[in-house]
Amino acid sequence: MVAYALVAIAGVVYTRRRGMKNTLVWICAVVAVVAMAYVFVANVYPVPAFPINVIPYIFVATMLLAFVRFWWIKVNRPEVLNNVGNTHTEMLEGVG
Repeated sequence: MVAYALVAIAGVVYTRRRGMKNTLVWICAVVAVVAMAYVFVANVYPVPAFPINVIPYIFVATMLLAFVRFWWIKVNRPEVLNNVGNTHTEMLEGVG
């Protein structure tokens, strides 16, 4: 659910940065984010029975750990983030 919502938001950011007309992208992104928020809330309220009730806490803890790891890498090893999204072909350009 979070990934779908983030992709919808990324679509808006991407089209805006490229200077593309994005009215339909905005509409779709708003519908997608609202739908994913509803699904998320519906899964945690009312509180389900054990063990399902601990899953949202595990998710939040995992996300926090991922963000801490990301910020650690950003501060201590920025070259790693510079290579994210590059293919081996792009990294080896001019070799051979």
